[in-house]
Amino acid sequence: MNNIVMTKNSIKYTVNQIFKIANPNSSLKFIICFDEGKNEITINFNESDKKIIFKLSYAEDWYDLTGKNINEIKFINDPKNKYKIPVLFWRNKGLPFIEKIIDNEIIFNGDIISSSFFMLSRWEEKVIKERDVHGRFIYENSAAYKYNFIDMPIVDEYAMVLRSYLQILFADLDLGKNKFHIKLSHDIDDIRRFNNIKNTFRTLGGDILKGKSVSLFRRSLKEWGKSYKNIEKDPYFLGIYELAKISKQYNMDSAFYFKTSAKSSYDTGYIINDSVKRCIYNLQDQGFEIGFHAGYYTFQNYERLKEEKEILDEVLCFKYYGGRQHYLRFDVDTTLKYWERVGFKYDSTLSYAEHEGFRCGTCHPFKPFDIDEDRELNLIEIPLIAMDGTLKVYRKLTPDEGLKSIIYLMNKCKEAEGVFTLLWHNTSIYRGWENWMDEVYIKSLNYNQELFII
Repeated sequence: MNNIVMTKNSIKYTVNQIFKIANPNSSLKFIICFDEGKNEITINFNESDKKIIFKLSYAEDWYDLTGKNINEIKFINDPKNKYKIPVLFWRNKGLPFIEKIIDNEIIFNGDIISSSFFMLSRWEEKVIKERDVHGRFIYENSAAYKYNFIDMPIVDEYAMVLRSYLQILFADLDLGKNKFHIKLSHDIDDIRRFNNIKNTFRTLGGDILKGKSVSLFRRSLKEWGKSYKNIEKDPYFLGIYELAKISKQYNMDSAFYFKTSAKSSYDTGYIINDSVKRCIYNLQDQGFEIGFHAGYYTFQNYERLKEEKEILDEVLCFKYYGGRQHYLRFDVDTTLKYWERVGFKYDSTLSYAEHEGFRCGTCHPFKPFDIDEDRELNLIEIPLIAMDGTLKVYRKLTPDEGLKSIIYLMNKCKEAEGVFTLLWHNTSIYRGWENWMDEVYIKSLNYNQELFII
């Protein structure tokens, strides 16, 4: 192809991803035909003379989009004409988004194929090299920030637009719908608030000096007294059971991701001892999913990732499960490739710590594409949509603002027939988080139940 950014493999990959969302019933069988001279692809449908043509953009457009200058991009209406959807690439901006040639052929001038691959592959993270202090791609360097669409799953929106045109071509065919659901996940960063004398005095001192609360100090002192003799009475440990209890109350599935990393500046280094094993087995008995929370230093280190996973393998007595990277550390060149090689089922890291929303442009689980190896990875990515710390710590929202953001994103995921993935830590329940638990987490779960009634 004349397009030196996308290969035939990446084009096939992207078309298949969009059609999975647009045509969940897989009732349409098709063949992708490439025209290298015209830099376009034609979708020919089996046993039909109907076709769709996608005109692809060129490499310079990709680099223009990731440059420092703000370039003009075009917008289209959603299928219900309620809002505008940004289209990142447009072959010829003088032409309309769609050209319909008689009844059997539709031409897309708005390049939703390149726009989708740009988001799914995280191509911009390969081109833009600047990182934050944790080695993470910076949200403010993303196209989603520059063009203000982080709160819109644009890949899913393109798929819904495609579905609307497929229904025009195949009016009598049932294309199907995907089922919306919520995935609750809980990173177990720590199991003890009072894990040593130094930490205990820091916590109690903070209650007096920063919190200026004698009642909070007394409560913390009482909690310390209980946990000193029994780790399972520690507030963080109890937080695991509290999250499980709430999930049961609301008939929700929850995934609990445990760590096995050694102690470091960013890893608490808790050991999966008998108490933690009892907790894990108790959660499993209740039907909850147990997964892996990779240590801070694993996202670019295959051997360390492998060693940490092997520890959890022995505890669980099986090897095929999913999880998430600590601090949401992600390297587009290494992390997912290493997760595939180690043998994980899925990853759920891809969200920005600085802002909730759709980092990959989708709320649908998908198999990532490795640009360097020009292939689809044998690993599922379940995009993370919102995290407690993002809302309260990074964005410094009020509980009311945090709830509104979650509800907005939840509705977006429902409209896109996808998965709303929410991360709430076991450490985000007590001591400064009580209001957020009541006014954000619990109310979000209540709202979720209302979604299935509306």
